Amino acid sequence: GGSGGYSDFVFRYAARELFSMDVPAPQYTALRNSDFREASLEVNGEKVLNFALCYGFRNIQNIVRKVKTKNSKYHYVEVMA
Repeated sequence: GGSGGYSDFVFRYAARELFSMDVPAPQYTALRNSDFREASLEVNGEKVLNFALCYGFRNIQNIVRKVKTKNSKYHYVEVMA
């Protein structure tokens, strides 16, 4: 994936503003393939922020479908074609 920097900034900003936590840049984990990665922030064992980096047409198609049907667990998705 290409950008990384902006999603990292948004993740850290959200953690600070919403949960008063200063966190390092998130560690993204590849899910289905290396073009779809996610990171989350946990507070007291509960995932409170879910971010995804999504690259490539098929991955983008899948995430858009989930967002349209309100089945997405993500609070932020970075999409790059």
